[in-house]
Amino acid sequence: MKFSKAFTLIELIMVILIISILAITIVPKFFGASDIAHFAVRDQLISQLRLSQLKAMNQLNICNQVKITDEYAVIENNTGATCGTEASSDSRVILEDVSIKLASGSTPNPLYITFDANGISGCDCILNIIGTETVQIKIESQGYIHAL
Repeated sequence: MKFSKAFTLIELIMVILIISILAITIVPKFFGASDIAHFAVRDQLISQLRLSQLKAMNQLNICNQVKITDEYAVIENNTGATCGTEASSDSRVILEDVSIKLASGSTPNPLYITFDANGISGCDCILNIIGTETVQIKIESQGYIHAL
């Protein structure tokens, strides 16, 4: 009886199956959500700031501001000229793996960014979003909000 020195088809399929299972379970741990969390927070925060800006330009007698704390950022859900009513927790941008600081000077906690009827903020500033990398949001004095 001759003995073959090659692998059988079943052995090759089993090895490929084991390698694919390991690849599916192990590879995402190396490229987890924390690697891109700062980009996601930046994009969500830009959306929150622009929405608050649009509300300020369309709803003239209502306080529109974004509140940024160490844990979350949220548009306040105000119905009148006085500020302070927070929106529900499902509309918050959670800052789990990142922190937000002003590029210049100290950052108050909470940080309030308000907009007037022309969409201009009193904060002509740069926000640093610090995670595995640092990304920035610029709020221009003319009201333009963009990523740097």
